[in-house]
Amino acid sequence: MVSESFFNVLNFKQIRSFANGLSHQIGDLIKLSIRLKGFRLYANSIDRILAILFWKWSILEGFESNYILSKIEPGWTVIDIGANIGFYTVQFSKKVGKYGKVLAVEPSFNNVYLLKKNIRVNRLKNVTIIEKAVSSKT
Repeated sequence: MVSESFFNVLNFKQIRSFANGLSHQIGDLIKLSIRLKGFRLYANSIDRILAILFWKWSILEGFESNYILSKIEPGWTVIDIGANIGFYTVQFSKKVGKYGKVLAVEPSFNNVYLLKKNIRVNRLKNVTIIEKAVSSKT
């Protein structure tokens, strides 16, 4: 659990703003792989690298991912809407096992590029990527 004082010191809005500005300047020069929960995730921008590190340290979505994973059973089909770069997709794939399936829905070209790379590097055979957005409106 992160202490309340941590959030007082760390301004996530400022970090995100800084990361977005820096990633636009650096672009595709950054290609980094970080080991996380028994799998590997690639990032190609500062904001993605920060997200992976925050996931690794359970600052972001630690409770959520543990809770969701505790509800999933081997053999299930899981839909990851807004799959991003695959943080949940990879975990879901391992959890449902070789008889289960994961449908990873992600519309962003850059995210899909990283999602495909993260699926490939982790040798996941049970993931299908759907390059679409999910919405109630066109």
